Amino acid sequence: MRFSSVQRWAAVSFAVALSACAGNQGMVPSQSAAAALMPQTEALLPGATDAGFPLPLLEPDKAIKCDFGSTFWSFGGPCLEQAVTKSGGTFALGTYKGLKAEVKMSASNAKAGAIFVVGEGTSDADITGTYAGAKFPLFASKGAPCYAVTAKGSDKPAKCVGKGFLYMIVTNQGKSTVTFKGTPAVTISGKLPGTKRCEIDGLVSAGAKGKFGWAMLPIYGVPKAGSVAFASAPSTLAFKSGSAYIFGYSCE
Repeated sequence: MRFSSVQRWAAVSFAVALSACAGNQGMVPSQSAAAALMPQTEALLPGATDAGFPLPLLEPDKAIKCDFGSTFWSFGGPCLEQAVTKSGGTFALGTYKGLKAEVKMSASNAKAGAIFVVGEGTSDADITGTYAGAKFPLFASKGAPCYAVTAKGSDKPAKCVGKGFLYMIVTNQGKSTVTFKGTPAVTISGKLPGTKRCEIDGLVSAGAKGKFGWAMLPIYGVPKAGSVAFASAPSTLAFKSGSAYIFGYSCE
């Protein structure tokens, strides 16, 4: 199966209602901070939606490929299509360029026929093509600012922390909106670019068409024995039919 062309331009909004979750595997702001976080995020992302990049539904083909044609970025790493249920779903992406990744979707309101595709890439060598006239904005690259998302929110650029090493696209290819009760739980093992701390970053609009940046989400993992785990952060994460979120992973 292959993706057809993108119909319009939009951005990702990470104004999720995060609630209490802390420990050595991850930290997120308390639920009481959500009210402060969301208006700040909306101000940071003018015109952004709460359901990710709009993508078309899959068309019949012989193989699953995270190839969006000529009007969106193509992710050249592993790409899996499978159903998710009310209890979630696990995407085992296997080993690619020395990194093994597993994605576990949280509980949701998914109905029969809820199909998701998860794909990955590691750099501009395997994430190719353009979207809104722009090449894929690698984490901490020139022209791709970072924003610190804290309990108090932030609408100002911040110094990018760590080095980006893996990027994932998660897209809803079913016919109905699916709302998850938390962010995906992700485990990555292999050669990580840091040993102190790793974090999840979300691709966002940087205010103009073709300009993108990274929201450094307050979800952390501590590398241990060549592996890092990011626990699911309680939130309301909605995927409309044919929409996607793009996550980056960085370590210092």
